[in-house]
Amino acid sequence: DVQLYHDADPALISHCARVLNKDCKKVDLRNLSRHGYSGSQLYVAFFANGTKGQPYVAKLNRLTEIDDELAAAEAVQIFFSTAHVQASHRDTTAKRGALVYPLIGTKPDGTEVRTLEDEIKSKVGSSVQDKRLSKLVRQLFEYQFANAHKTERKQRLLGREHGRYLRNRPRDNAGERLAALYGSDVTDKTRKVLGATVRDPRYVIRRLHSVKVEMSIAEAIHGDLHSSNVLIDANGGPQLIDFAWGQKSSHVLKDFVLLECSLRFFLFPDHMDFELQRKMDAALLRENGPEELTKLADDAHLHAYYRRMGEVLRVTRQMARQAAGEGFDFDEYLACQLWVLYGLLSYDTYRFHAAARALGMVSKRVLSRYV
Repeated sequence: DVQLYHDADPALISHCARVLNKDCKKVDLRNLSRHGYSGSQLYVAFFANGTKGQPYVAKLNRLTEIDDELAAAEAVQIFFSTAHVQASHRDTTAKRGALVYPLIGTKPDGTEVRTLEDEIKSKVGSSVQDKRLSKLVRQLFEYQFANAHKTERKQRLLGREHGRYLRNRPRDNAGERLAALYGSDVTDKTRKVLGATVRDPRYVIRRLHSVKVEMSIAEAIHGDLHSSNVLIDANGGPQLIDFAWGQKSSHVLKDFVLLECSLRFFLFPDHMDFELQRKMDAALLRENGPEELTKLADDAHLHAYYRRMGEVLRVTRQMARQAAGEGFDFDEYLACQLWVLYGLLSYDTYRFHAAARALGMVSKRVLSRYV
């Protein structure tokens, strides 16, 4: 029997171990610190005998989630080097499954597996670290997405292209939460919410659902590009994990918008001044808004956070324009953000009041552009 040094599901992991190497006798799992929303468990896994010390990413989840992710990973694996599933197992009795991915570029002993989130939270106030983060984000899109983000302009319906990101099945959790702030009645009126002039996101999404616009369609997208799904390898470079939302022929800006939303509403500290963040969100309705962020905070402590946010978002948006190619319109970016951010409000880990207010600001801008 395979000796398992962890309390994770032994049958699932043992089967994957034998698929990787029939002589495997020992498996060492270490929790991979990251934030996921599907109830999955992620580990750095070491399979003794024959794997030459190479660690893997092992993911355990409900069977339906594993089946969906396996299909998504197989669909995009020709575009992403880390999307190749090395082993999998389905336990139909327990309705659980497991996937094993390569952990490319990681130290053989798997020590200090860090994420982009860890790097963003590290050494706030260090201009050297700010520059390192800019380089990491640029490398992420230039190298990890080099094949996937080849685009062409196509006409598509906004709602059909982005509808999955509302995350409103089986219930509209985001809509229910928005009702507490915007009211139970969906209205087409302009209003004030938490000091900002907004439009009701629920109305705007319904109004724009069948609007056809030209957008940049990529060969493939990662589809869930938040900061915890980017690992830092032994050479200090970025590597992607978790391809459950991977998709071919999809709007390229989804990857950039997802990363931006995680930075602004998940990683931005809770103790930041709420009115100051409203000004930041207003600035970010403009493509060059990231360059304005350092002017918003005179306090030295706050300044460091805004400087870092501005620098990372500046590079993210530069790379978004580059990926989208000719014909890129920043309102296209904001329209994508409308759908993506709406769905992210389903999760408690996102700062609801700040995100819901910003969503209303985006809704007002996008409605005026496309109606």
